[in-house]
Amino acid sequence: MRSAPAPRRDTASGSLPVLEPVTGCLLIQVASKEPLEVVRLADRAGSGVVFTGAGAIEAIHAVRRHPWKRPLLADRRRYTGTARIRGTASFAPSWLAGQRDAGVTPVLTDSGYIGDGDVTALRAILRQAAEAGPDVTAVLPLHERWLHQDRATLIAEVTAHEAPVALVLEHAEDPLASSEAVAGLTELLRNAPSVALLRKPAELSARRSRAGVYAAKAPLAPGTTGDRGCSRPFLQPY
Repeated sequence: MRSAPAPRRDTASGSLPVLEPVTGCLLIQVASKEPLEVVRLADRAGSGVVFTGAGAIEAIHAVRRHPWKRPLLADRRRYTGTARIRGTASFAPSWLAGQRDAGVTPVLTDSGYIGDGDVTALRAILRQAAEAGPDVTAVLPLHERWLHQDRATLIAEVTAHEAPVALVLEHAEDPLASSEAVAGLTELLRNAPSVALLRKPAELSARRSRAGVYAAKAPLAPGTTGDRGCSRPFLQPY
């Protein structure tokens, strides 16, 4: 998507119009280079857009030049591809500030990948997110074992840092196909204050994915629901 002038602001207050809350919505993933016509597919109640890639914030600004009220999120996806970075990498301050300037909430971290048993990377992301402010949600791109053998550690760290989290689940096909994975996610939802499912990209997998990507949302703020009555977390392939 081409860069565009700054988004439309309220002429009286100088602030951006408030977007609909993301809680309870099913968002579609859109690469930041896609044309605006693709984004319009998500302009309906209960939907919204997660722009992906380094140009996600610029894409959000382009959309906000037009009348738009659906939720918008930005996922930088530094956790994917052959050159993906480790979760110990520092967040880019400009990435967090750019989302705030675009009127996006929650603000998603530009996290690296959390490999099998990489507690150091997990803690680095959670610590940075907690320090960045209450509007920040820690993106956790997780090796599949984190919902299996390592889920007790995952739950303990997420709970201790008290930061909202958005999970990116690695798996060759369906990350929640096994009962053990579902049990791990359920236990995390019950114990952590705020959990979302962001995506499961095929690029994370060693083999090609049958389903492609998933996008889903669980409540991003404890005890809240969307204005359309959707309060339970759900997952849907597309």
